[in-house]
Amino acid sequence: MRESQTKGARWLGAHRAEVRAATRAVVAALLAYAVATLAQLPQPYWSVIVSLLVVQATVGASLQTSLDWLIGTIGGAVYGSLVAALVPHDDPYLVILALFIALAPLAFLAAVNGRYRIAPMTAVIALIVPRGPEVGAIAFTLERTAEVGIGALVAAGVSLVVLPSRAHSLIAEAVANVLEALADLIPRLAADTAVARPNEAALVDEFAALRAKMSTLDAAAAESRRERRIRLSEDPDPAALVMAVVRVRNDAIMVFRATSAPFPEPVEARLSPRITAVAAAASAHLRSLARAFGTRAAPPPPSDVQTAVAAYAAEVDAIRAEGLMRDLPTETVERLFSLGFAVDQLGDNLVTLVDCCGPYARPPVRRPTAAPAA
Repeated sequence: MRESQTKGARWLGAHRAEVRAATRAVVAALLAYAVATLAQLPQPYWSVIVSLLVVQATVGASLQTSLDWLIGTIGGAVYGSLVAALVPHDDPYLVILALFIALAPLAFLAAVNGRYRIAPMTAVIALIVPRGPEVGAIAFTLERTAEVGIGALVAAGVSLVVLPSRAHSLIAEAVANVLEALADLIPRLAADTAVARPNEAALVDEFAALRAKMSTLDAAAAESRRERRIRLSEDPDPAALVMAVVRVRNDAIMVFRATSAPFPEPVEARLSPRITAVAAAASAHLRSLARAFGTRAAPPPPSDVQTAVAAYAAEVDAIRAEGLMRDLPTETVERLFSLGFAVDQLGDNLVTLVDCCGPYARPPVRRPTAAPAA
């Protein structure tokens, strides 16, 4: 019994976002139907349908979608009603003409700006949906607009009140997924000998999964920007954060390329543990940073990474001072310089990533600005 309860709790924990979204959708649909019925609207199913379409993953997305539906519904209904009143459409050929006049500009508007995509639909409803002789065109348009408006407003209200999901939860999960993936990959990508390196063909799927996680992060960043535009979030613009994550990923790939083959001895034996130390420190730091970002804690400084990078740089300087690089092939020297650049960039970009995560903490953590020179 206890084991089944534990499995159920794990399942709920893994599908928490889906459960919250489903709960909001059900509550919105039920409330929309109740409100439309109490308002004695003839077709309350429009309110239910719209509420289900408007409820989104986050509060900001729901509010934006609700506003788009209201604008598109009112505009499409008004224009469709004008066409219905001015263009006779009592036979199929005239109906085709009226549909062309109604849909041509609205379809173009929807293609130019997706927020008006509902306008052509509401114009068609106002134009050709049967309404009975006792219902006038204006009354019919007002009823449909009210039904759609109730569904949109109820969905927006439910998104604000019932288990509200903010963009930070999405972006925190997306950032954590990318950083955890990089933490797994970096030690493998920095493998320092051809024997220890992973099969490059086997990494194709992992890189594809990483790209998918980066796409999810981009989508979460777009949601965060939407909440910022409507003043629902005080978080900073996520563009710098996303770019910092991209740079760390690129640094890992540069290290991977620079260590494509073992270096000649004794350079290999001396650099190998330094490369491994940098990769291990970077991996541990990325995991800590992912946990801190998700809980809005102060991000840890990459002190261990900087220590490992400094040790690597000191070892390279010692190898150069001892003249061990003089007889190396040009291609090997180029790879050594590329590796040194990639390691330096990884250390610097992890500092930048920490700086980008700091403003998301509560209270925010920002790097102090340097005092101006006297």
